[in-house]
Amino acid sequence: MSEKKNNGAVLVLGGGVAGIHAALQLADEGYYVYLVEKKSTIGGMMPQLSRTFGECFCCKIYPQAYGCLWNPNIEILTLSEVEKIDGKAGNFTVTVNQKPRFVNEAVCSACGKCASVCPVEVSDEAAFQSEKRKAIYIEHPFAVPMTYAVDADNCSFIKD
Repeated sequence: MSEKKNNGAVLVLGGGVAGIHAALQLADEGYYVYLVEKKSTIGGMMPQLSRTFGECFCCKIYPQAYGCLWNPNIEILTLSEVEKIDGKAGNFTVTVNQKPRFVNEAVCSACGKCASVCPVEVSDEAAFQSEKRKAIYIEHPFAVPMTYAVDADNCSFIKD
């Protein structure tokens, strides 16, 4: 990536195909990008499309998703939702609520040991409820970031 002038910061809402593309384009233009995604990984519906149509749609978006992860001008905020927007055009302040992952991304190697000992199984939304997953999980095999997350609503150690 060539050195570009800092043009300020922007927020891209949604880490699907369009959000990933927008984040990469804006970062290339010199903006610092906050990529906000409500799920634990970026990539949108690509994993479901691969399961439905049998083609590897993930292979098409995977390089771009990792491009976001490795780009110093892009900060990915997974498990996050916009709470409030203040200001006016060109000068917004956005409040983002980021739910805890309960797994340290810097330490997780995605080895699966945590999932192998997790006693809780729930329906897997990424598999259209047709399969089970553990309460500690990786969204899909091409997840970016490739880090486990704890489903706080179903984890027996977090629930009251």
